[in-house]
Amino acid sequence: PSPEQATLNSLRQEIDNLQRLAAEIKPEQIVSVARRIREANRILVVGLDLAGTLSDHLIYTLQSIGLNAQAATSGGGRLRNHLVSLEQLDLVIAITFRRGLRETVGAAQAARAAGAYTVALTDSELSPLVNLCHEYILTPITSHSFTGSYVAPLAVINALVVALANCDPSHTLEALGKINKEYESGQRWC
Repeated sequence: PSPEQATLNSLRQEIDNLQRLAAEIKPEQIVSVARRIREANRILVVGLDLAGTLSDHLIYTLQSIGLNAQAATSGGGRLRNHLVSLEQLDLVIAITFRRGLRETVGAAQAARAAGAYTVALTDSELSPLVNLCHEYILTPITSHSFTGSYVAPLAVINALVVALANCDPSHTLEALGKINKEYESGQRWC
């Protein structure tokens, strides 16, 4: 196809991914994970390489609503440093797609061994995370690009944030009220 047609085809694939997600997602599972996040002492989101963009987005929103959350977006010693202090009341969200990055899978395994509750965000029941984590959320990443598409995974993250806000609206409003004061002060925004 022409570059213009390829562009349209790519956008149509994104829409297909979202429609598939909407048809297959289990809202009760998203709410259940949101409640577990609220109850956790600490939340660690592990997403390496390109999945680091998803981790960063989720962590930003979790911290914005006052939760004790950190992102592990690089491997090696930095990832190890996040994992060594995990405990039973912590929650780890592991994000990887396709075959699964070895370090992300290993992090999920180590987190579970430490007693943390583990949740996977992945694209296939064949992912090694499916058998390692306590539960998993599937989201399509089919794409016309070599990178995969993160539109549907981002939609899952946004749905999770909405569930978090609605599971404890007073806590969310209190945390966002603090951020709103910063916005109103005029120090950050033009």
